[in-house]
Amino acid sequence: MTTSRSLVALTALLAISAADVEADTLSQAFTNDYNANAIYFFAGDSATLAFDSVGFAGGTAGWKVNLNKSGELVMSGPTVAPAQGLFTVTFDHATPSFAFEWAEVYFTATSSKLLGAGTLSWNGGWAATTTFTHLGALPAAGIVPIPPALIMLLSACGILPLIGRRRRG
Repeated sequence: MTTSRSLVALTALLAISAADVEADTLSQAFTNDYNANAIYFFAGDSATLAFDSVGFAGGTAGWKVNLNKSGELVMSGPTVAPAQGLFTVTFDHATPSFAFEWAEVYFTATSSKLLGAGTLSWNGGWAATTTFTHLGALPAAGIVPIPPALIMLLSACGILPLIGRRRRG
């Protein structure tokens, strides 16, 4: 009988422990602060925070999610005037408190401009700071250069038919 009681106690203990590490979700609506066409979120700890679903409304209704993996969420679309975009993000978090960094960016064909950035922290309510450490993760705008290896490959493909004709003739 002692073994049975121990097993019940162990099962109850494991159930409580599993409940402690089970992820919670929080859905939060946001608006844009700037005249932006891209918004970035970076999880403070991608092991304990993931960005789940994203919904767009208002000025951001034409937006899409470009990337959502490894604690990074990238959303973009037509330029939206300040406070005219509305998007809802569902956070999956394994800890009661979490933080993520955000950035609003305006891209053109030849330039990009960081309009605003900071950190939002959740601990039963939101707190904001101006800390932003992911500047290097934001892409520069403009034409993407063709890698030199691709140029060499294409030039080799152009020369190979000429070599083949020379041998046949």
